[in-house]
Amino acid sequence: MILVKRRLRGIPYVQKWFAHDPALFDALSVAIYYQYLGGKRPAFFLRQRFAAVQIDLSREEETVLSDMQKNVRYKIRRAEKDGLTWELGVTPKEFADFHKAFAHKKGIEGVDVPRLRSFGTALVLSRVFLGPQILAQHAHLVDAAESRARMLYSSSARFDNVDAALVSRANCWCHWKEMVHFRELGIRTYDLGGIATNTADKTLAGINEFKLGFGGKVVREDHWLSPLYFIASLAGT
Repeated sequence: MILVKRRLRGIPYVQKWFAHDPALFDALSVAIYYQYLGGKRPAFFLRQRFAAVQIDLSREEETVLSDMQKNVRYKIRRAEKDGLTWELGVTPKEFADFHKAFAHKKGIEGVDVPRLRSFGTALVLSRVFLGPQILAQHAHLVDAAESRARMLYSSSARFDNVDAALVSRANCWCHWKEMVHFRELGIRTYDLGGIATNTADKTLAGINEFKLGFGGKVVREDHWLSPLYFIASLAGT
């Protein structure tokens, strides 16, 4: 389990990722269990349905690659010839600065340095670039005890002078390099994060298609919100 301490609307709260055992104190405080793995329902908590795409990294590399859709395999193999560089050790500030520009272009919420730092040593940041230009970057939450790497944030180049096809290949290759890296560390599950089930939204459907292209399985792992967390999350909305 990974414990993260933050503030919600100025109120201190905790996130627990991949928890197995509910704590009674959490039910009386501001807390959320992300992708709860316990068999016992957390008393008084409210369920938030959640499904994720997960890839089994315990298999041979070629097996993992062969289970991907043909176009994804093509992008990864083509990217190997594009002269790209994959880099670990990206700083939270570097990640947040690039993500801010991406989020602005996409019209989505960005991520700041304090939020990234709140994950502590469980956070792994990586990126792909061509020459000096960053093309794609990913943030993962790694739980060694659960043998899982869970993608949190992803951003890619959204500039007029960047080849969109190259960026797409770089993004896929970034995922592949991370899978290989985590597999070498003994991580068994590569978690691409949430998938929107039964959606008619074209954007969400496109994200679903992208994630499923890596050959993973859809796994149901619900979030659970304490009553006070639920109330605090509604404040001001």
